[in-house]
Formats: sequence, structure tokens, C-alpha cells
Amino acid sequence: PLSTIKLHQLQLVRGTRMAKDVEIGLYDVHHFSVDEYISLCCKIIQHTAPSIAIERFVSQSPDNLLISPRWGLKNYEFTNLLNNAIKKLGIKQGELLNS
Repeated sequence: PLSTIKLHQLQLVRGTRMAKDVEIGLYDVHHFSVDEYISLCCKIIQHTAPSIAIERFVSQSPDNLLISPRWGLKNYEFTNLLNNAIKKLGIKQGELLNS
């Protein structure tokens, strides 16, 4: 059984195969805005059992390698925005687990 999960935004990193594939048009990826990703994280929280610890929501690649997303936020700044959204919306972990 799962006890923890870690999430992070899809990062397009210079020099990777994925970055090259996207650049040549092999496929497209959705570039989430901060607000879109916060909304997605809120939905995931609502559908995640309270017994599962969520250890991470974002990660950071070196700025000189990062193609997208370029939100200009440190991890703690994103976490503060997410916590504020959770409080504002009254979200509880697992509240939509069985819906």
C-alpha cells in the first residue's frame, strides 16, 4: 500500500529528449500556469486518502536549463500559494475520495 506520494509540475529541461521532441513538434505538452497547477493540486488533494502523506508539489530545475514552466517562484513560494488556496476553498484531503 502507498504511504506517500510526491508530485511535481512537468518541467521541460534544455538538452533532454523530451525538450527536443517538443521543439521538433513530435508532440505537444500543456504548459500549466501557476493557477492551473494549483487547481490540479487541489483536486489531487481532495481525491487522495488522508492516510497518504503528500511530500512534494513542485521541484526546481536549474534556471539556465529550464525551458518551462518559468513561474519565477521558489518552491516555498508555490507552497504558500497552494496553502492559501486550500484555506480559501476549505479543501480537505480525501473529501472527494469516493466520488
